[in-house]
Amino acid sequence: MAIFSERFFSNNTFFNARQYQEQWLTPSERLFINRKTYFLVNVHDPGVANFFTFWPYYLIDDMVYCSITKSFFPINIV
Repeated sequence: MAIFSERFFSNNTFFNARQYQEQWLTPSERLFINRKTYFLVNVHDPGVANFFTFWPYYLIDDMVYCSITKSFFPINIV
């Protein structure tokens, strides 16, 4: 599999480090079960914020599709 790297800003003040990592791992696993998932990107305290940002992803054959960026990238399914 090719090495992939990306950087982006994500407000994670609502999460502690473990919760933040878990909210990426759990949807990653869900992608292979349901063939679709979403990742929370910007999360503010819901007690004072009226929105959050998420990225929906879909697994189509052996490609992962991100509907926000309109991009496909191949994955190796073991």
